[in-house]
Amino acid sequence: MLLPGSLVVSLLGVFAVNNSVQGLLLMIVFGIPQRPIILGMVLGRLMEQSLRQALIISNGSLSIFASSPLAIVFIGLAIVSVFLPTLLRRIGAKDAIGA
Repeated sequence: MLLPGSLVVSLLGVFAVNNSVQGLLLMIVFGIPQRPIILGMVLGRLMEQSLRQALIISNGSLSIFASSPLAIVFIGLAIVSVFLPTLLRRIGAKDAIGA
């Protein structure tokens, strides 16, 4: 029951952004997942507004994002989550060659 509702909301969101059917067709043909689209639609404006506010407060300095230890931990986790799958794939390929 959740999948049809998610699909309808994501299709409406894609149509609302561009006001065209082309976005809907691209989403259906290429099988773009719905959940990231919904998250982008819901949180995109809020995140952009918060980014602008933080940059205004810091006079354009990006160092405000690494000003606390917790922020540094989250940035590190984000970087690891981006590169870890590639590293694991390379390590697995090396093990398969050596075995």
